[in-house]
Amino acid sequence: MSGKDKFERASISALLQEAMCIGLIDNNEFANLEHARMVRNPVTHFRRPGHNDTVEYHSVEMGEAPYLLIEEDAKHVMETALHLLGKDAI
Repeated sequence: MSGKDKFERASISALLQEAMCIGLIDNNEFANLEHARMVRNPVTHFRRPGHNDTVEYHSVEMGEAPYLLIEEDAKHVMETALHLLGKDAI
């Protein structure tokens, strides 16, 4: 399997874990990226109505408007991305 690497079909979680293990990101960056991944999933992957991993479910659970939750999550994702882009390139 020349040219194949163990991360070719790896999940984003596995890639993040490896990045932290080899020092590309620190624990805080890992946590921020994991949080970004978790808030992304309900928006990008279909969930049945009433599923506990939907924006609407979290909205009712937290007593917040859905768009406010989406906005807060989007800000977190952008802050995380901009932080990582601001790091020194290898």
